[in-house]
Amino acid sequence: MLAPIIMLKKQASLLILSTLLWGPQVSAEHPPTPKKCKIAVLTELTGAGAALGAECKNGALIAIEAQTARPVGAQRGCVPELVFGDTQDDVKAAVNEFRSVILDPAVYAVVVSRSKTAMPLNPLSESSQVPLFASAAHPLLLSGNKYALRAYISADTEGSFLAAYAAKLNLKTFSTVTIEDEWNTALTAAFDKKLKELGGSVLAEDTLVPTEQDFGATIGKLLKAKPQAIFMNLQLAQAGPFLRRLRDLGGNSAVLSNYWVQKPEVLRAAGDAAVEGVRFGEIDYAQPRFVSAARQHADNVTAGTYICYVATTAAIDSFSLVSGEITRQSYSETIDKLRAVELLDGVLPVRDREIQYPLVAREIKHSSVVTVGGLN
Repeated sequence: MLAPIIMLKKQASLLILSTLLWGPQVSAEHPPTPKKCKIAVLTELTGAGAALGAECKNGALIAIEAQTARPVGAQRGCVPELVFGDTQDDVKAAVNEFRSVILDPAVYAVVVSRSKTAMPLNPLSESSQVPLFASAAHPLLLSGNKYALRAYISADTEGSFLAAYAAKLNLKTFSTVTIEDEWNTALTAAFDKKLKELGGSVLAEDTLVPTEQDFGATIGKLLKAKPQAIFMNLQLAQAGPFLRRLRDLGGNSAVLSNYWVQKPEVLRAAGDAAVEGVRFGEIDYAQPRFVSAARQHADNVTAGTYICYVATTAAIDSFSLVSGEITRQSYSETIDKLRAVELLDGVLPVRDREIQYPLVAREIKHSSVVTVGGLN
């Protein structure tokens, strides 16, 4: 019996030596189970903004599906997956959803759409050190939270683009109407500032509360100033009826607007004649591989889908920037390290926690939206 005992001791010694030198050996047939690295997507799945929320959800799904060909984080034993929360187009609901999702320690990042939702979540993101990848244009998004990344164009960038495009069209005098909302207010302020820098002027201006539907007095005020054009900066519920009323009251001036003017509910409410020729600025999302992927989810491919796709991809890409073990703290430290987002159609640069998008001007012609160029 002595020989078998000596042999067992030798085998045990070899196993101990192997463990010390190379660490515990894992069977190739039974690799370790990857940890779940969750990204929470908070958007309006119900309520007044449900159509926008559906676009954002589709964008997030495209991002996660694209990772099958490029499994970011897998080399660290991390498999990104999505969880969704419904903000209901309501600030209180959004705050509750954020607090709920971060109770799960496997949630490393939150993707959120719209400034209305992102800004109330900013302090919660910073205090919890859970990065916020926000499709939000509010000027104070980044200064108010060191863990925020802007996945949209800022209101300053968009407003400046629209004013410069107006100058290209030789439109120098404007009347403006703006809904009382953080993003819209910031957008109009940027438009006004750039317009004046370029030698233009605002002859009349007015604001509307979100529930206002009687536009006669406002339109009368805007038209009385006799501008070359009107900058209509409203949201879904008001843009269509306002345009229809504007045309009914003889307002034949050129109209510039924000990207919401192209939405189906706006087009239906305004009617074909009222929206004809309206122009707006938008992110250039017509990228072939993205469009192909988006049409697997919906026939109508939009900038809203593209932006949430980019935001979610940025959150996924950040896992590859973690040094060492992936923890909430190590992941949150990547927010300043992200320099580019790798997409299906190429790369978008990131500068100072803000994704850099190319912009184009679009026009509504014969019930369709067509690209009419940029600033060059």
